[in-house]
Amino acid sequence: MRNITTPAKAVSFEDALRNLAAKLTGKPAASLPRTQEAVVQYIADNISSVKELTDALAKELAPSNIQVNAVACGAIDTEMNAFLSEADRIALTEEIPSGRFGRPEEVAELVLDLAQKHSYLTGQIIRLDGGWI
Repeated sequence: MRNITTPAKAVSFEDALRNLAAKLTGKPAASLPRTQEAVVQYIADNISSVKELTDALAKELAPSNIQVNAVACGAIDTEMNAFLSEADRIALTEEIPSGRFGRPEEVAELVLDLAQKHSYLTGQIIRLDGGWI
């Protein structure tokens, strides 16, 4: 076990991702892609869920004081939902306990808050869904 008075060795994000991919797949880190995008795609292709990815990255990056959390949004009032008819929007809104769609600004505020505070909060999936399950 590492002595807690000794700071953890800082690693680059790309190296941490490559080490994570190696742990997840059992392949040597040196044999994995070198760019961040390629490593992220490799992990995405080889991992089964956002929760597992969040947990694994949180454990891998915590010694470098990097927090990893995910935000699971419910119905957010964006252009992505423009395909809904007015009747569908009303029906969906009635299913949401808060009685409304979330606003993009609320998502941004939560993400900013997570990025600036809560240095001990890591490996979590935070639901921002107005109580809609």
